[in-house]
Amino acid sequence: MLQTLLYDYISLELSLNATPCTVTIDPIQVQQIIINPAVNARDAMSEAGTLSIETIRLDKHVPETV
Repeated sequence: MLQTLLYDYISLELSLNATPCTVTIDPIQVQQIIINPAVNARDAMSEAGTLSIETIRLDKHVPETV
């Protein structure tokens, strides 16, 4: 889905944590968290480049940032 939002000259690199985790979140909000920065990055690239997205598992006591 993300690759279709990017221009042909932008490659997508995903580094996703292999350990599954359970979260309670609105699916639409998750889409917005991922898609909005991806579209902003796409629009900021005037030349070929790579959009890299990485997920990590955080201890629940660690403050989370987006």
